[in-house]
Amino acid sequence: MRAVNPAMRKASDMSFTPSPPLAQFAKLGFFARGRAVDGTTKSAESVKFESLESLRGLAAMAVCLFHSQFYLPATPTNFFRLSEIFVDLFFVLSGFVIAHAYLSKVRQGMAFSKFTLLRVGRLYPLHLCMLLAWLVYILAKAYHFRTHSGPNSEDPFELNSLQTFITALLLVNGLGFDEKQSWNYPSWTISVELFTYFVFFWFVVSLRRWLKPWHALALSVTAYAVLSAVGGDTLLHSVDYGVLRCMGGFFLGVFVNMMLHRRKDLKVGSLAGSALEVFALTAMVFAVLRSEHSKVGQLIAFLSFAGVITTFAISQDGIASKVLRTRLLVLIGTLSYSIYMVHALVYNVALNVWEYALKLPVGRNPGGGTGKSVPLDFLEVIAVNAFLLACITAIAYLTYTLVERPWRDRFRRVTLRPAAVVVDAPLAGGSAGEA
Repeated sequence: MRAVNPAMRKASDMSFTPSPPLAQFAKLGFFARGRAVDGTTKSAESVKFESLESLRGLAAMAVCLFHSQFYLPATPTNFFRLSEIFVDLFFVLSGFVIAHAYLSKVRQGMAFSKFTLLRVGRLYPLHLCMLLAWLVYILAKAYHFRTHSGPNSEDPFELNSLQTFITALLLVNGLGFDEKQSWNYPSWTISVELFTYFVFFWFVVSLRRWLKPWHALALSVTAYAVLSAVGGDTLLHSVDYGVLRCMGGFFLGVFVNMMLHRRKDLKVGSLAGSALEVFALTAMVFAVLRSEHSKVGQLIAFLSFAGVITTFAISQDGIASKVLRTRLLVLIGTLSYSIYMVHALVYNVALNVWEYALKLPVGRNPGGGTGKSVPLDFLEVIAVNAFLLACITAIAYLTYTLVERPWRDRFRRVTLRPAAVVVDAPLAGGSAGEA
């Protein structure tokens, strides 16, 4: 069996350099092209994935702003009002990265138990941490409701029930068991993504040597077709048909990775790369702006995400790639999962502080839901959301440092123990121990 290298970084975690202490930024410089945090030269693979990681971080920020209750009214073409669709960028990028990290290993016989430990260890600890934080928050809101309820007060347990807590605890809250999003509501995407990981594993195992890129594309097209047939006038479903939405995007990303794997030598120069990057990003923004209330527009946006990922996978020297590899954006990319998981609680606590501590007015959700929101003018929207995004990033840095990264590494070490290697040995055919 091949010797295990515990220091190996994982493409599947999109964390190709350790998150540096904030104090190191001034020493390392704003642009860090080609250099790792410790000053060593990065591989081309590392540089490529840094750009994609930063894109994921920016997409996470866009989703944060979509969920913000502090909004600018009367903006018919507000980009961030439509940025819910960037969840699908996560799905496509996840498929791309998981295929890059695991496809050949699963083909060679990686044990399902090892694959499961690695993926659960990546997602579940932070999910559990934030679910418990939400439990404290909901209990505090329930106490306030019982003691200070007014005519417009809402019982927090009407939405956040014991049943939905259990489905969230079991991470099946995105698989059709719940009628609405509740508790840490962005976690429905983690639920469907974990399920899709398992589909990916058995998909690869079933086809193994016969697996071709068009198989992944066929599964993606099938998922989107079924979603379109059952999902009414939108493809942007969550707890009802969200698993189909995830599978469509995920296997689109798998398809992109498999196609690029066949053309490993495909690269573009600096000038052509810059032009291609600007075109891909412009097309993506235009597609997102045209996606509202249109299944065709949403599908075009999904394809634009695949196009952006393809572009930054083959272009490493373009102007956008250089910007995406700045320290700040790489940090945001590294923290993207934590940012995504903590932002809803931060925004909800901020809304309660606004209403109950500062005694400032709030309105109803402009989308017609039961939630509350705060319409502000242009400068107020920028100031409040910038402050809250800074708070979210700071808290995400703590959860990444204290929860996400340590528990990911603990689960990884479990798979590197001799017993775990023995389990993989009969199937791995000499590749046991690689994760």
